[in-house]
Amino acid sequence: MHGQRMRNCLGWRPGAVFVQASLIAGTAVTLAGIALVTLSAVNSSAEQVSRHSREAVLSGEILRTATELRATLLNQGNGTTLLSEHQQLTAAEALSAETALGEAALSATELHQLAGSRETLGLWGVVGDAQVELRRAALADNPPGLGRLDRSVQAFALLAGQLAPEFQAQAKADNQFNQDLASATRIAIVIAVTVSSLALGVATWLVSRRMNEALRRASKEKAMLVQTTQTMEKRNGQFRALYQVVTEVSDTLSMKYVVETTIRAARNLVGADVTALRLLRDDWLEVAGVSAGVDVDVEEMGPLALGAGIAGRAAKRGHSVLIGEDAEANMGPGEVIHGIQSGVVVPLIVGARVVGTMCCWSRQPGLFTEEDQQILELMASQVATAVASADSYQVAHTDTLTGLPNRRQLARDTEERFAPSLDHGRALAVAMVDIDHFKRFNDDYGHKTGDITLQKVASLLRASLRDEDLVYRYGGEEFTIVVEDATADEAVQRLERVRMAVELTPLTGDALQPVGPLTVSIGVAVHEDGADFDALLKRADVALYQAKWEGRNRVTLWESGLGALHSAA
Repeated sequence: MHGQRMRNCLGWRPGAVFVQASLIAGTAVTLAGIALVTLSAVNSSAEQVSRHSREAVLSGEILRTATELRATLLNQGNGTTLLSEHQQLTAAEALSAETALGEAALSATELHQLAGSRETLGLWGVVGDAQVELRRAALADNPPGLGRLDRSVQAFALLAGQLAPEFQAQAKADNQFNQDLASATRIAIVIAVTVSSLALGVATWLVSRRMNEALRRASKEKAMLVQTTQTMEKRNGQFRALYQVVTEVSDTLSMKYVVETTIRAARNLVGADVTALRLLRDDWLEVAGVSAGVDVDVEEMGPLALGAGIAGRAAKRGHSVLIGEDAEANMGPGEVIHGIQSGVVVPLIVGARVVGTMCCWSRQPGLFTEEDQQILELMASQVATAVASADSYQVAHTDTLTGLPNRRQLARDTEERFAPSLDHGRALAVAMVDIDHFKRFNDDYGHKTGDITLQKVASLLRASLRDEDLVYRYGGEEFTIVVEDATADEAVQRLERVRMAVELTPLTGDALQPVGPLTVSIGVAVHEDGADFDALLKRADVALYQAKWEGRNRVTLWESGLGALHSAA
């Protein structure tokens, strides 16, 4: 009786307790069921994220294959985008392209099996078309060239480039949905633990453990997706930059432009602190250009013997070198840059001939990867061709004895520079310079001393003028000087300084014996009355003969009527 009252006072009734326990147990079981269902959804979502991540990776690999094939095809087209319809791949290039397309076909097959869309089926088809076109271009008796193969490669590059962002976006959306489900599951687990009985604790712990495993897998897939996306974005950016620099250096014959464009692009391409381009001259690698940060000291850089230092060994062996740390300790004289830790050196090779090296250095250990090395090697193959072309052009347009531009370069500059200047009314003076009695000088001292003297006079002409004034070797002992933006008086004054510099400079022969004296006569013509450049050359030549007739070692300005006087003389 007393116990019954006590239980009533405490509000404990067996029936109510049973109902409450049933409700609690039912709620716990329901919440546990909800958690399990949500867990299953999370697992399914994680698998979907993994699938879309794989789709993004496969489409990126196909896009990279297309880009690398395009770089090879551009090389077949001499670095231009207009491919000849009569070119043929070498056996090595055809085998390499067949291997790359085979891998792309496998990737396209796996991609279609994962996605199963009309677009992936189309991508699989155009990759197959590219394989067919490659076999036609490589094996046919009369190959149609690389044009159709290039179009096929462009087609699947375009499709792969369109699909990759879509798959990335799908994976990101699925990952966000997975995170929302994970949050809901955590809440369900907390409530279930709160209201569950001890018997359900073990079940809750098991569910929680499985949930954590699913979350870890989802986080891992997310990290892989982020890393894949970042890698793809970096590589795509590098390929775009590579294509741009290859196009730029292939369209010029200026060595200065090729060097400046290459070192700037290479430094940005791999994030280097210093980039240097060296050209092989005899057995020395001479520095053609350097791009460095403002806080990097490159004062000790200079000529490097072939086989010495890192760049010298890379050039001698014809193989790239990748260094992860302590690069400074392995550098040779003329190569040292203090504080450098890592680097990659790629030889510039044309055919089987090394023409130089491209070096990228960093103060950060392990900065450069094998992928960076491969990108730079692709770039170097194109740059080497541009360097060789610019070098050949420079040799053809430079006088080998004096190092001055020759008459061929004068003709080119006349067409591209001087004639347009005259058309726009700019002031321009042309001078013809002739060494007085040079034949007698050669007879007295010998032709070898004569060659040394020609080199010295060429050096004096350049040193006595402004940087913007141009000096050419016209032929024999004659030189041509072009002075822009100068009046007649200003031109005569500058050329008078040239004449005096030659007269006052002591000259020596092959054995350093004194020779001379030596003087020059100069005829000058200034643009007036609409005369073209060829007319100015003729007038300057007339003025030159007038200077010689008047006694040599003087500067004579052409004036109207001077030609008639010269003819009478």
